[in-house]
Amino acid sequence: MIVFGEKVETEATYLGNFDNGSEAWHEVRKQGIGGSEVGTIAGLNKWESAYTLWAKKCDLIPDRVEQSEAMEAGSKLERFILTDYFAEAHPTWKIYADVGTYAVGWQHANPDAVFDDGNGLGIWECKTARFEDDWTVPARGVIGTGDMIPRNYYSQVQWYMRVMGYQKALVSVLFGGQKYREYYIEADQVWQDADFGLADDFWGCVQSGTAPDWDGSKSTYETVREQHPEIVDGSVELPADLGEAYLLALYNSRQIEAEVTKLKSQILAFMGQTKAATINGEVRLVRQAGRNGAAPFLVNKDK
Repeated sequence: MIVFGEKVETEATYLGNFDNGSEAWHEVRKQGIGGSEVGTIAGLNKWESAYTLWAKKCDLIPDRVEQSEAMEAGSKLERFILTDYFAEAHPTWKIYADVGTYAVGWQHANPDAVFDDGNGLGIWECKTARFEDDWTVPARGVIGTGDMIPRNYYSQVQWYMRVMGYQKALVSVLFGGQKYREYYIEADQVWQDADFGLADDFWGCVQSGTAPDWDGSKSTYETVREQHPEIVDGSVELPADLGEAYLLALYNSRQIEAEVTKLKSQILAFMGQTKAATINGEVRLVRQAGRNGAAPFLVNKDK
């Protein structure tokens, strides 16, 4: 049984039900930390850094979420997964969908749904994935566990459980539009406390306007570029430690690049006409044909 739009029993305060991307939705996001942001703060998000999130919270750059085709498809598939997979797999459960946003102070939770399996309430989170790369996929009909899902999603549902006061969660995933799997997750107090500590420090940075520690991510670099789009004639003298650190890193990167190129040359010579090379039994390098008849080049198969 699915119930839409009802508030659920929880220790948290109900803030409202907001349309994603609406002005009210953005305003609420600025007032706290949500589950999807915890992984970013913990450095688990491949696409966004803690610095970028901080800049958004401090209104230094727009807090926009550009919907890719994959994101749009995922949003549209969520209702289908809820009704045609999750609800059918658990016909005796009561499922609360479109439950809205809840908070304990600055800690926010906006779960995709909440379920009642007869033994208390739990979080339901829906995901779609084109590939299985970051997941461990159980056999059909077998329920997966929390250690089998990407760490940023694990942080997200643990945050939701902490805010809502629940002890369990279930993540539903549709792989490639055709392979449905479920993962059951129990509350992990140690993980929750660790994420809370990071989020608490981050929220302090937002409140004080103090940037979090610098990192080497592309996200942070692009955010700083966006903060200063104009070019004004002039020159500034860099602090000695910053300038010297940059010159040393630049020198080291060039040395490393030369060493990598040398090793790639040796590997290509060793491979000859063979397509792939293994390291410790795993395929890590592949010779790939160049475009328009160009000679093959070496491609890393990163793990």
